Amino acid sequence: MSPEPRQRHNKSHKRELKHIRRTLKTQHGILAKRRKQISTRQHAEDVHQMRIAARKVRATLGVLDQEKSKLAKEVRWLTGKLGRVRDLEVQMQLLGKSKAERRYRAHLKSQWKPARRRLIRALQTKRTKQLLESLHALPSTIDKNTPLSLHKTIHHELKHIKRSGNHIRKDSPFERLHHLRLRCKRIRYHIEILQPSSDSALNKTLTGLKVLLEQLGALQDTRVTVSFLLAYEDTLGADDTDHKQLDRMLAKQQRRAEKIRHGFPDEWQRFEKTINPCLAELRQAR
Repeated sequence: MSPEPRQRHNKSHKRELKHIRRTLKTQHGILAKRRKQISTRQHAEDVHQMRIAARKVRATLGVLDQEKSKLAKEVRWLTGKLGRVRDLEVQMQLLGKSKAERRYRAHLKSQWKPARRRLIRALQTKRTKQLLESLHALPSTIDKNTPLSLHKTIHHELKHIKRSGNHIRKDSPFERLHHLRLRCKRIRYHIEILQPSSDSALNKTLTGLKVLLEQLGALQDTRVTVSFLLAYEDTLGADDTDHKQLDRMLAKQQRRAEKIRHGFPDEWQRFEKTINPCLAELRQAR
């Protein structure tokens, strides 16, 4: 590598290290804050924000090539504990005030209460304390010798989802859309680490990703709602009067899922236009 490209590479590497350290410190602060709040109050947003922070930590560990580290394993464990409580809270928030929905909410709450107690116990354990201590110490271990190429990682991931997204059709399996959602979410977190300027191609792709993820997230929420409703209906007697109302709720969610799936290729085409300029910008920054 000649002096000029090497100098540019060193500057890019230095900026990436700075962004990585800042991201880890920020997410550690959120995890520590929300951990205390979850133990002292019942705000659904606390679980939601702590879960997002844990996912961002996992994405950052992936950039550091630590996806299989002990810390990554512990963060996955914590994310799982948060996820069960969050899923139940989302389902309860979606319900109205009909008799059938009130009964269903009571059923969900009977699962949410013990799940929340288990989460609070987990947050108070030595295991969680050690996780936070390890995360707090991690930024200081990242130095100029840390192998890192965030721009290259994002470039590779964007090319991959471009191929995947271009094969999505109006009748593609829901599982394929879910897989695309997971990859898009990881790329979003990686781009957010860099904090791109508002006029950059990278920021335009980030904005498009957020819109795309709203659609994919709504689809996933609908699919989860259907699975919860089906499980609940299985607990009711064959002649239970709530079946009719629950069937209407199921049909509504299934229609919504089909509508989102049917319209997704159009959403993708709008987003796909931002990818090539972004790839060019990433190549230049490497």
